[in-house]
Amino acid sequence: MSHTLVLDAGAMGTAFCFPLADAGNQVSLVETHLHGDWIPEIRSTGEHPKLKVQLPALIRAFTYDQLGRALDTSIDLVVLGVTPVGLTGNGACGTLTGGAMVLSQIYGRELDEIADPERKRAVAFRLGEALAKKFLDEYGTIICSQIQEKIMGRPFNLLDPEDKEAFEEMGGHTTPPALQWWVRARNGQQN
Repeated sequence: MSHTLVLDAGAMGTAFCFPLADAGNQVSLVETHLHGDWIPEIRSTGEHPKLKVQLPALIRAFTYDQLGRALDTSIDLVVLGVTPVGLTGNGACGTLTGGAMVLSQIYGRELDEIADPERKRAVAFRLGEALAKKFLDEYGTIICSQIQEKIMGRPFNLLDPEDKEAFEEMGGHTTPPALQWWVRARNGQQN
């Protein structure tokens, strides 16, 4: 049996817990500050208050301020749940957040190096900051809807089928800015 820590008790993070627990794995579900009030209800009833589903017994719930306690046990895998708020355009650009996650995966630290005496995380921090600066230099913002407006003339709510279709017809998701920068960097070109 392995032990997975899932950060985000929203729909995506919680959904990820089910197949893990069903396969016999221990899961620590840690909520962010956005839904910390859900954890007491999950603990008392075993039911997710928003999703209205009973969680398997192998899932233990923690509030964000209990992350240290959740990490006190042996963790084999850490999963970051993703919220669909970005699809409304109200959050940071998905290309930026995805890029930051990739940088953390490549240049971050292992769990057994969590103290980080060599400051490995500083590399991921600097690269993530540089990526965010690219967005700010190019668009003046990291907010999805504002970037869409600058590039396409208006923001889109990608949860709305008509808006999503219009977005795709206008070339959305064909050449996201961070992807262009990654490709140029990978090919040794200046950004």
